[in-house]
Amino acid sequence: MTPHDEVLTALEALAAETGIPDGHGEKVRVDRRSQLRHLGIRTPDRRRRVSQGFSFTADEPEAVLAQWNEIWMATECADVAFAVLDHYRSHVERVALPGFWPTASGWIERVDDQRPDVAKAVGWVLRETSVVDPDEVAAFCEAHASVMSAATMKRATQKLEAGRRDELVAAAATRRREG
Repeated sequence: MTPHDEVLTALEALAAETGIPDGHGEKVRVDRRSQLRHLGIRTPDRRRRVSQGFSFTADEPEAVLAQWNEIWMATECADVAFAVLDHYRSHVERVALPGFWPTASGWIERVDDQRPDVAKAVGWVLRETSVVDPDEVAAFCEAHASVMSAATMKRATQKLEAGRRDELVAAAATRRREG
């Protein structure tokens, strides 16, 4: 079983265990105007399951990051993508893992399909990474401002210094208008 399949299977089981009704995931998908499949799992339940770990999460941090990166880039299930973020939600602030920023910065590629959930998720990753490395995140946001959605930019800059945040958001809005 691939790591992606392991995470997906665990989340599908969680949806069944927590009594998510049939069709709820589809209602969530429609409500979020997402093209990704949704299981409809409540965030606290998903975070608890992710915190229990998977077969690959006990490996060396660099190997774990590589697995999560493969999962992020390939998944068509929003709950699986959110599991990636849940895993690093508590790790980013504690450990500046070598290789995390170059990997996470590659996740912007998922924004090209303009799915709102993916754009928000990328923004969340950038926001949490900015706590550890605000200069890299600001530089990244500036370099990608013309392709980042407003939702991504808003989330990505939330924890930056107010003046810097305002400059980036304004520059991004100008670049998007100029097309």
